[in-house]
Amino acid sequence: GSLATLHDGLQIAEHIGMTAPLLLNSDGSQQSAGYSFPQPASLLLDFLPTPARLLESPLNGRIPTGDGTQPIRIDYPLGAAMCVRRTAADDAGPLDEGYGMYSEEIDWARRFAERGWTILLMPNARIIHHGGRSTAQRPDAMREALWASRARYGGRWWGARQRRLAATLVSFGTRLDDRHADERRRAANSRIRETFREATRA
Repeated sequence: GSLATLHDGLQIAEHIGMTAPLLLNSDGSQQSAGYSFPQPASLLLDFLPTPARLLESPLNGRIPTGDGTQPIRIDYPLGAAMCVRRTAADDAGPLDEGYGMYSEEIDWARRFAERGWTILLMPNARIIHHGGRSTAQRPDAMREALWASRARYGGRWWGARQRRLAATLVSFGTRLDDRHADERRRAANSRIRETFREATRA
């Protein structure tokens, strides 16, 4: 089964610290599962009308799954399902609870990479992920939490120039959004901008 496949992936080599499955929607269609570490430029895609083909491309950090049969090296998986080597987890340390809701798996995977551990996507392992069911109950709060987590990640892992670029892009994008937003959303956008400005001073 899928759990056995994930476990077997850890045995490929001693430096494999984490494996992840291909994630499926309840109708069997494929979700994005393997990613490259976030870069500031991709933040702007969330504010612009972008073709789905581009959103699912390497330009937006997506890693192609190939023919769907061979393990693929990725920077990080979606946190819905992971199989982790105990020694790698001990080496990287626990998940950072400061993130609260989003991006903690990205930060964790970054610490794995910094310590020389490899992460593999195992396409032959398939798990259904009912994505967004919980967060959909509080969309406004979850949107703000998402951007706060992105700012936290950038403040920790991006250099000063990247943090400034991120703050500029988020300021531009949220001001575009303000043009069609109600008062509550504009207030949230203002808080998001301030969060990224603070990240530039990290």
